[in-house]
Amino acid sequence: MTKPFYLLYIFITTPFFTMIFAQGETYSTTCYEDNFSDTDKVFTRVENKPYFRGGDDALLTFLLTNFDLRQISKKLQPNERTFTDTARVVFLITKESKIGNIKVSLFKDGTFGEAIAKLIKNSSCNWKPGDFGRYVTSWYQLDIYFTLERRRDETTLRFKLKHYDFKTD
Repeated sequence: MTKPFYLLYIFITTPFFTMIFAQGETYSTTCYEDNFSDTDKVFTRVENKPYFRGGDDALLTFLLTNFDLRQISKKLQPNERTFTDTARVVFLITKESKIGNIKVSLFKDGTFGEAIAKLIKNSSCNWKPGDFGRYVTSWYQLDIYFTLERRRDETTLRFKLKHYDFKTD
């Protein structure tokens, strides 16, 4: 291959890999909206639930690779070995695959709740909407159980997910 071809290849593929492997507080503004105003036409139950592209395994991988551990680690005392928390996340997924109106509740630690909200925002372009034979705007509810364990030089993260077929209040 010639040198110009390599430069063209790098120029074309760099933005693609940057989007896939980027971590931090970047999320696509085209897939996320803070407040959807028209929530009257939102389904609480759908025939086929919305889902994360790639399924639960992809969602767990996304959570594990993008979770910001620094803030939680600062809160732990040197003699503390574990940190556990739970968060209930409720958000809208529109028929255009945008998400918004994220509400996080049931957490014990505010830092954990903020981290989960940030993770869901970062995952905004990876959701498929629910449907009734056609895509519809619907609520999505998910419980996230988190455990952090420290042993000597190892830190272990675990996430467990519980999906709901409908939105509870």
